[in-house]
Amino acid sequence: LAFNLTETWSANAGASLRRIGYNNRTDDYFEGTLGAAYVVNTTVRLAGAYVYRKNSSVLAGGNFSNNVFTIAANLRY
Repeated sequence: LAFNLTETWSANAGASLRRIGYNNRTDDYFEGTLGAAYVVNTTVRLAGAYVYRKNSSVLAGGNFSNNVFTIAANLRY
C-alpha cells in the first residue's frame, strides 16, 4: 500500500506471509515493511524504511529473523 499524505509526504506499508513447501517440511516466511518519504524540493527526496523478516522452520538452523533499516537521500539534477 502506498499513500500520498500531502504533496511532500508519502508513506508505504506492506506485509506478506508465505508457506513454502519442501519435500520433507514446510516453512512459514513473514515479511513486513513500513516506510516514509519527504520531498524537500524538486531535486532532493529523503526516504526511510523498516523491514522485518522471520522464517519459521523445523529444520535445524532454518529459523531466522532480521531487521533492516534504510535511510536514503535521492538527488536529481
